[in-house]
Amino acid sequence: MADAFPLAGGIDPKAFPFLIAHLHRQGATGSLKVDGPSYQKAIYFRGGRVLFGSSNDPKDQLGAILIESGKISPEQLEEVNAKVGPGNPLAKVLSDSGFVNQRELSEAARVKVERILSDVLSYDTGSFEFEDGVLPKGAVDLKLSSEKLFLAAVRRVAGRNFVLRHLEGLDTVLTPGAELGRVLGEVETDVGPALRLFDGHRSVKEIAAEARLDEFDAAKAACALLFLGAVEKAAPDLLDLGATVREAVEAPALGAADATLLVGDDAPPLLLGEPGSASPDGTAAGEPMRAPASALMIEAEEEAEPPVSSGSPDATRPDEGRPEPRAEAAPTPYPPGPPAAPYVPAPFEEPLPPPVASAPPSKEDLAALDALLNARN
Repeated sequence: MADAFPLAGGIDPKAFPFLIAHLHRQGATGSLKVDGPSYQKAIYFRGGRVLFGSSNDPKDQLGAILIESGKISPEQLEEVNAKVGPGNPLAKVLSDSGFVNQRELSEAARVKVERILSDVLSYDTGSFEFEDGVLPKGAVDLKLSSEKLFLAAVRRVAGRNFVLRHLEGLDTVLTPGAELGRVLGEVETDVGPALRLFDGHRSVKEIAAEARLDEFDAAKAACALLFLGAVEKAAPDLLDLGATVREAVEAPALGAADATLLVGDDAPPLLLGEPGSASPDGTAAGEPMRAPASALMIEAEEEAEPPVSSGSPDATRPDEGRPEPRAEAAPTPYPPGPPAAPYVPAPFEEPLPPPVASAPPSKEDLAALDALLNARN
């Protein structure tokens, strides 16, 4: 047991409750002696179970607890104390006197152990020592459920700093622990349905609201379950920056079809800049931005279904046999030539008569021609 639990040391307020619960969970047998800020207290274990406790604090004494609960009066306690001695403990004298019955004595003894354990769990200063395998002579076994005892002891803690020390707040999320199944059978009747609500998603505050419990009481119950290993603190959800970057890079670009959806008559206009300012393309800021008509016509032509060729292998499947569209290369520009001469239309001309075949002149024609020429002379 010395390897699993330190024999002595100073009290660490955040770790000491888990250290005590470790004795229970590991089946320790021995005496845990604690020197607190004001009093000395002890808790005795056998096989991990808490047998009973002792304290030099006056409020932890059996007689004080019976007076506080109204079972006996201070005068009756004084009378009983006069008969207490070696071999004649207070519990036996009280039972023999008839002032209290055995059930009331057992209840007061349970409250005594709860008070001692509650104080020890909440100590923030002091020292401790565990004597492995050592128990006081005549040690009694109160037949207590250690799980119920831890739950009741933590619920007795009055300081809210105790809860904040172990939970850091009501927004803490707890998930089922390795000891949930074992603890569940012992404390479910005391905790109620709230024990099954610790699912790693709900916070302590949400569980308190759903189970209709006081938030402080729900937080203390959560602390007890945390010490016993029935629940554990859920790991915080870390932001996956790599996934966020990948989603941003792999986001699809806005295509022509998407752009068409944004430019219909039913789509809200996009405003450029503040009213009164000019946009880079010359559009007045604050004016609705619409796509040009040519762009809409091009998109309409791209969306139109091409006609089916009669020579296709299957007229019912227009895509089959159709060559894959290829991206056309841009034409090579030619150097500019000389400017063209202006066009001048030709004047209107009448058609010439067709040629007539000629015949040799007659004698009469020659005589007439000679007379005509001689007359001019």
